[in-house]
Amino acid sequence: MMGSDINLDATQQPQIWAAVGTTYVLAVVFVALRTFARRLLKNALWLDDWLLFAALASLTALLIVIKFSIDTGLGRHTAIFTPNELPNVYASIFKYLFDGWIIWTITITIVKFSVLAFYWRIFKYTSIAIPIFVLAGVTACWGIATVTVVALQCPREHDGSCRTVPLALFYCSAIVHIVTDASILALPLFYVFSTKRPISEKLAIAGMFMLGSLVVIIAIIRIVFLDNDSMSDPDITWTFVNVAILSNVECAVAIISACLPCLRPVCRWLLTGSPFANPPLSGPMTSRQRCVFRQNRLHPIQQPRSAVFDGSQDLFSDTSGTWSSGVLKSRTSFPDDLSIQLQDLSGFLNEPKVGIERKV
Repeated sequence: MMGSDINLDATQQPQIWAAVGTTYVLAVVFVALRTFARRLLKNALWLDDWLLFAALASLTALLIVIKFSIDTGLGRHTAIFTPNELPNVYASIFKYLFDGWIIWTITITIVKFSVLAFYWRIFKYTSIAIPIFVLAGVTACWGIATVTVVALQCPREHDGSCRTVPLALFYCSAIVHIVTDASILALPLFYVFSTKRPISEKLAIAGMFMLGSLVVIIAIIRIVFLDNDSMSDPDITWTFVNVAILSNVECAVAIISACLPCLRPVCRWLLTGSPFANPPLSGPMTSRQRCVFRQNRLHPIQQPRSAVFDGSQDLFSDTSGTWSSGVLKSRTSFPDDLSIQLQDLSGFLNEPKVGIERKV
């Protein structure tokens, strides 16, 4: 509740713009860097890349909602408005709040799909298809259910009464979101730690996939701020600021985290002038060295590797074909930047092939 000693000049709007604007710019930069990394490797954009473009567009819409909310009074005390202005302020704020919730759900859902598509492109296990499909189904159901419930709770012709929405709706949506996020983050770890690698290399590879854990942390903090007074406090334009900031920042950080595992080629290009794992040797090369280097440039990931799961499947495949055993036929192998990254981390560029050979 509002007290009589409120500072009517107080404002949180600069803090809102600083947090939301900075993370939005970073998200744009990282998506651009991810795209540049794909171009450096001469790889065509795939589904996971296009989904991130869609997520960035959705994040832009969320930024526009924040702008309108600030224009309405978000970040200021409601005491600055006259009694005649308050009904319109409340109605507008709750419209933007629920619009933002819908756009937040869409953005997070698209990012989850992008990460799952990334796993599909990177991992050549047949067994990973089932958990990917299950998580994709759960994510789709969560996204559709959340958008539908929010839209029904706060129809466009409402007069502000939707601010009485049960807080349980926030908690249920947030908890399911956190559980699916944690599951998506944990999915590749089982396959990484099933490989016959030194523990230090497994931890390095797993660390790349765990970069998105910051999103889970932000989501948990966001729940903390969803206290019982947030939706019922008459000074909601002031008390709901933290949730608004965290919702926008969470979407931006999710996009950034989805880009980070793909940026190793850019770092290598900046340091060595080549995005590939095997740059030219210094000094004159023999004809054989030139031939090998030329092949690596044209087919950067076609290096034999051993990373066997269930005794017959390679963790990261290099050539297209079909498995001679397994539940599913293998998918077409896409030249990808993370495979080269893992090649660098593992240090096994020429280890013998183990397990059942694929037909090439």
